[in-house]
Amino acid sequence: MVSVHIIDHLKFIYPYNAKIILLGHSKGGLVGVEYASRYTNKVAGLISIATPYNYQIFLNGISGDGTLMWPWKMLEIRDQWNQLNIKPKAFALASGAFVARTIPVYYMGHLYNHPVEWSDPYVELSHAMAKGYNNIKAYQIAYQGNIAYEHSGMVDQLFTYHRVLACINQIESE
Repeated sequence: MVSVHIIDHLKFIYPYNAKIILLGHSKGGLVGVEYASRYTNKVAGLISIATPYNYQIFLNGISGDGTLMWPWKMLEIRDQWNQLNIKPKAFALASGAFVARTIPVYYMGHLYNHPVEWSDPYVELSHAMAKGYNNIKAYQIAYQGNIAYEHSGMVDQLFTYHRVLACINQIESE
């Protein structure tokens, strides 16, 4: 695992007792949870942005991310996290930017454009809120109609930056 080597190198440069704060977007948030679960002694905190914490075969199929299409892997990551006795402080930032889309639906030989609403075109708000994961505090960071907070764009938003800083302050205050 490359990230282990990078973090070990950083820990060599910085003081021995220094711990890191992991920040991950989308699938990177799951990588952070898995890393923090395996190396709790190296991690002070975890912040995820628009992370698909729960199984979403339809949306993951659209995004082409086959690794997230297997519910057993998602359950394994969640269970590994939940079994930790001592967890790093963790936060999930989720987009509530409800965006109306249409998806093509075939019914009786006819093509229809079926309207749907997603909080994020790739990660539903309910999944990004880390439900089922113990001790991950979730924040909704966008509001209905604000399409600037769609999946990739939300990491570039000023309010996201401020919420990340607030999470870091909470992690460091302990």
